[in-house]
Amino acid sequence: MGCDGADDFANSDPAVLLARAREKAGTLLERLIAEQAQIEKNPPKISPEALAEGRQAMANAIAAARRTVDAIEAAIATAPGTTNG
Repeated sequence: MGCDGADDFANSDPAVLLARAREKAGTLLERLIAEQAQIEKNPPKISPEALAEGRQAMANAIAAARRTVDAIEAAIATAPGTTNG
């Protein structure tokens, strides 16, 4: 019925789920930072106000992604059955 992935997710070890979440969040953060760098190199031809608004939105997205990575890492550090270092 197309729920195999959901069943796998529900039956997975929490440490595995946290590791996957950390990997995906890290990838998102890296992509946002790369996109930000690309936009800084070649800013779109839009009004200065719109550019400033876009830069702020990107900064907010990066900050949120960093908080997510930090929260996942904190969960990994305190989760039973995980190893650190």
